[in-house]
Amino acid sequence: MENKISADINVDMVKKVTEMFSEIQKNLPFLINLTNEERVSMLKLGDKSLAFVQTAYQIAKRDDSFLPRNFDVNEFKKDVDAYLHLHNILQIIELLHKKVEDTYMLAGSEAYAGALVVYDRAKKANTGGSLDTLIDDLSKRFIRKQKNDELGGPKETV
Repeated sequence: MENKISADINVDMVKKVTEMFSEIQKNLPFLINLTNEERVSMLKLGDKSLAFVQTAYQIAKRDDSFLPRNFDVNEFKKDVDAYLHLHNILQIIELLHKKVEDTYMLAGSEAYAGALVVYDRAKKANTGGSLDTLIDDLSKRFIRKQKNDELGGPKETV
């Protein structure tokens, strides 16, 4: 069994990271949650359209006389700037998310592999011993239901 991760995570570390994320949220008080309907119905700005938006802003900044009176060029600039800065923040968060998710997956895999070794060795070493109840509890993880037995009903197997 190869151990690729050795992390000593404790309650204090989790608390500190949680506080850091709370601080990040305090520094971004304008963050919102969209409904699925809102996400589906809104315009999406991607890489291909970013140059279009930036050029449109340059035009509006130079001459806004042709724009409707209720069009606020300053708010338009805030939206463009917010998108660009949030894009940078999002890239950092996505990289961190991927690393945390990958590490979480690996830690789970190694923990499960370790549990399988313990289960296998405990089964072999403790026939009739003091661990029987715990070994029986572990064995419940491997009970599967077959589709039908000879009588046509469900059947449990180990």
